[in-house]
Amino acid sequence: MSSVFKRIGRARRSARSTRATRTASRRSADRMKLVLDISRLLAVTDLPSLLARIAEAAASFLDAERACIFLHDPATDELWTAPPALPREETAPCDLRVARRVFRTRQVLEVPAGNAEPAAAGGRRSVLCAPLRDLDREAIGVVEVVNKRAGRFTPEDRVSIELLAEHAALAIQRFRLLLAATQGSELRKEMELAHRVQAALIPVSLPRLPGLEAVGWTQAASVTGGDCYDLWRPAEGALAAFVGDASGHGLAAALVISQVRAVLRALSEIRSDPQWLLERVNARLAEDLDEGRFVTAFLGVIASDGSIRWSSAGQGPVFLRPAAGQRFQAVPASAVPLGVSADLISDAPMSVRLQPGGMLVVMTDGLFEAPSGRGEFFGAARIGELLDELGDPPAELVVRRLREAVRMWQGRDDPVDDQTILVVRRPA
Repeated sequence: MSSVFKRIGRARRSARSTRATRTASRRSADRMKLVLDISRLLAVTDLPSLLARIAEAAASFLDAERACIFLHDPATDELWTAPPALPREETAPCDLRVARRVFRTRQVLEVPAGNAEPAAAGGRRSVLCAPLRDLDREAIGVVEVVNKRAGRFTPEDRVSIELLAEHAALAIQRFRLLLAATQGSELRKEMELAHRVQAALIPVSLPRLPGLEAVGWTQAASVTGGDCYDLWRPAEGALAAFVGDASGHGLAAALVISQVRAVLRALSEIRSDPQWLLERVNARLAEDLDEGRFVTAFLGVIASDGSIRWSSAGQGPVFLRPAAGQRFQAVPASAVPLGVSADLISDAPMSVRLQPGGMLVVMTDGLFEAPSGRGEFFGAARIGELLDELGDPPAELVVRRLREAVRMWQGRDDPVDDQTILVVRRPA
């Protein structure tokens, strides 16, 4: 009889484990859907519609009765549910006092059921509110959801509203930047905006992974703005490295590449597989980009033992030296650029383990195609030769020598096209 009870206990534990796994998978799928849906808000150019779509997404994803967006008006230092050009009517179900507090503290705030005042609050039982931050990390408003349908808000809801707020703020800032660019008749104003967006994408501090060096550098050209590099930690014991280049010029290119970076960062919390991530970003870009527009992108995930998995969508060649004493290999891109087709056309992703002295160097075509005074490109072959001549210096020195060589070749400090370099090295 005891063996029967043991089997029953094992069966129950197995069922609970299966349910927990399914719940986690469903949450990951829901979060991915949210990221992709919010990323589409970049295509909305009407502000009232944009705010309505964000509120809709917030209420739906957090299973709440309603949601609203408060924007900050710098002229009056007040929060409103609509921009100054529209009637300033507060949405009754939402709590302006909570919104003001969150905007002031820049922190997510939950007012659980029992702390609200239903009579005065028009039926509010619980409130969850998060700040909207722009690319400079300045608060521009808040998103507030009211009355969780099934019980109270969970810790995962707090994570979800922060994720939603990050992408919603990017969509709102895009609208404002485009409006400012439209109203300004000079190209210089648009370029300044593009450079601000691009500057905000540069990592403030580089993440460290024991046993590895990772350094990046980027310089925008005077008339373009579409390059970006990024380094972040998607999981314990791993480092993600991204280099991207959006086609086109100015503000539009800068905003496209900023969205690609934001979506990659968010989705990498769900799954840190480079091919999987680029496929999902490609699907979104294929729907949203105008014909003829695309993004080249390199995405690698590096482990502390030097193992690297990467996919390169039109970003190449990538220069690889597996170990000290070897020559650099010019590895072509494994896929076509993002946004060209609905399905990412790709060869198998790359995988290698850097031995001591091994190095990976990724750069955009602004370096390959840097013209001399006679119009001759610097070229990938010269870059390969230069890397071989350098030997095994620190990653920062590799970046500096590449910059100096290209600057001397082009005979000017300002490049014709954006230039970006990313170096990952395993010291000997």
